[in-house]
Order: sequence, then C-alpha cells, then structure tokens
Amino acid sequence: MSTSAGDKRSPRASRSAAARGSTALERGSPSGRRGGSLTAMGRNALHCASCVLGAASPGRCPFVPVTRAAGAVICEAGEPARAVYFVREGLVSLTRPASDGGEGALTLRGASSMCGLDALGGQASVHEVRAFTGVKLCAATAEAICRWLGERSPAGALAGLLVAELGRGSEEARLREGSPTARVARFALTHRPEAGSPRRLPKRLVAQMLGIRPETLSRCLTKLRLAGVLDGTDRWLPLDRARLAALAEG
Repeated sequence: MSTSAGDKRSPRASRSAAARGSTALERGSPSGRRGGSLTAMGRNALHCASCVLGAASPGRCPFVPVTRAAGAVICEAGEPARAVYFVREGLVSLTRPASDGGEGALTLRGASSMCGLDALGGQASVHEVRAFTGVKLCAATAEAICRWLGERSPAGALAGLLVAELGRGSEEARLREGSPTARVARFALTHRPEAGSPRRLPKRLVAQMLGIRPETLSRCLTKLRLAGVLDGTDRWLPLDRARLAALAEG
C-alpha cells in the first residue's frame, strides 16, 4: 500500500493545516502519547484494490495505513475515541474495564475487524484497544468517514443508526455490571420512557434487565428512596442525580 506525496510536509505546513481545521492525527496514538506515527487523514487516501474498503471506493477511501508494535495502546478506555481502525493484519485486544475495578472482560479481534467505532458517535472509547501482536491497521477520523459516506446519503444515514444501536448495546451491557445497588442507580439515571411504553415498568422486567432477582431490586429501591436519591413511586425519578451517580459507580 502506498500513500500520496502529501505525507512529506514540513512541520510548519502541518501546523498550518491543523490550524485551518484539517483532519489530522499527530505523531503517536490517537491520544498523542503512544505508538508509531500517523499521517494526516482526510488528505491522504489509501489506494489499494485488494482492500475491501479501498475496492468499494477506489481513490476516495479516507483510511490510511498505520502500524503498531505488540503491546501498544491504540485506544484508551474512557477517553475520547479519535479514530476508527480497520485491522489488516495481526490481532488486537479489546478490554472493557470492570466497574468494580476488577479484571475486565477481554476479547480478541483479527483481520477485517473494526475498532474505535465510538469515534463515529463522538463518544469516549468503551474499550481499551491494544495491539496483541504487531498489527497493520488503517485509520480514519470520524469527520473523514462522514465526508466519505455523505451525511445525507443512505449509507451515511444507515451508519448513524448502526452507531446509535452499538451505543445502546454498550449501555445495556453496563447495566449488568457492579453491585445490585450500582445497577439500580445506573438504571435510574439512564431510564427514559419511550413513547407508547408503560408508565411504570414491571419490577420483574427491570430485575431481568439488570440481572438481579426481583426481591433484590425491591431492597435496592427501598434503600435508594430512604437515602433520598430516588422518588417513592415506580416512575424512576432521580431526586439527587449527583449522589445517584456516585452510587452507580460503586
């Protein structure tokens, strides 16, 4: 794979481009602290007919090649995701930190997988993404991908819906993490009644969503109401969001 001659810009030219709002990532990882160098994104398209992304959009693909050594951090959990990555060769590990500070769930991804999709929604990275082996990646910023897909195109609209659904899946998975009290507090903070849904959700249903027993849910609700952080009805109305948020992290 090759990049355009635009890679060979002087530091002064690079700083000027950044000042004009150019889409670029600085030397290092997306956080600017670790890893190898990244070329400016958006101005350097990857021309590679053997790649599924390049073949789908010859000469217009916004992804650029980048390599990482084994053990290098690609995305930090909890920090803004600044790029989307396509794995060409090697393995990356995705670790979702446990809310109680224990060992997080880990999965491995190989060639043709994607990571850093949180960037498309402007969200913090749910996972720590690390090079498990030496890896060859292709990276692009969310802005470059949006321009590539076209914000008003069917592909752009579908991508937006898929990213939103991924975000909901992550939120739902987090509801089942931590102590029962933390789960109930987290649900109270995030619950938003949908149009046409029952005004009061059955406790058995909520307990199943949180992975706890109905009687455990009842005890947690009583505890939160006596503490003055949740209203005394079944409408899940927070009374003290700051204290409820602290309990949700417990």
